[in-house]
Amino acid sequence: YYVSPDASSSGTGLSESDPMTLSRLQEEYFNPGKGTTAWTMRLDAAAVNFKKGTYRLSSTLDFPVPASGGEYALVINGNGAVLDGGTVYQGTEDSKATVSSGGCRVMSVGTYSHIIINDLVLQNGYDEYGGGLYAAYSSSSTDVNSSVEFRNCRFLRNFSASTGGAAVCVSTGAAGGLLKFDRCVFRNNQTLASQGGAVLYTASGKSAVMFNKCTFHKNFGSSNGSDIYMNNSSARLGLNNCTVTSYDHSSLNNGASITNKGYTVIANSTIWAPESI
Repeated sequence: YYVSPDASSSGTGLSESDPMTLSRLQEEYFNPGKGTTAWTMRLDAAAVNFKKGTYRLSSTLDFPVPASGGEYALVINGNGAVLDGGTVYQGTEDSKATVSSGGCRVMSVGTYSHIIINDLVLQNGYDEYGGGLYAAYSSSSTDVNSSVEFRNCRFLRNFSASTGGAAVCVSTGAAGGLLKFDRCVFRNNQTLASQGGAVLYTASGKSAVMFNKCTFHKNFGSSNGSDIYMNNSSARLGLNNCTVTSYDHSSLNNGASITNKGYTVIANSTIWAPESI
């Protein structure tokens, strides 16, 4: 499937020369209200290819829970496209900001999803939890593990009124899920009230969040974890070859860039707070 910011409303999306609009993609392929499993089959093992450009969102790009008994696998090739949630804020670059007008969350992912997202920018999102991304898994021991992987993506200037400025993942049940970020950038994301300026993860079972070759720069939390906050004793956090530039800890309860109540493995990474920042 092919999507373009300047596509015709009648575009089918079945070829690069006849792309569809983002709103049609959402309505025709991501809409669980159609009530059958047919729509999930159209997504299974599918690829969505975005034309590079800026997409102004009026509502969240939602990958919902499939129809009963279904699941899907999906690859999104962003090709440098920007998904913009439309939040209006006051503040200079690399500083704390005040939200003048909240937009919408950029992306939401549901249970039974197996999604790989390549080369996409998620910016200016706003929601109570996870302005850029909200991923929610709920599974029993017999369910298929959910997984979402972001490759070479950027999370820029996303806001949450409560927790997880850029991303929130909630995972429950024995099977849990995996959230992975590979070569991603988290910059200037902010929670206005609580933990996890960039990422908040709450989990049970065998859930994990993994960061590989990622960069965190000037994210803001209002209490614990200006960059990452893991608030469950069974949560698993891994950082490999990451750089975390942390600052403004004066308002944090524990003065920490990364706060994890569970298990943490950090390898070949740099975590620092230069006085000049």
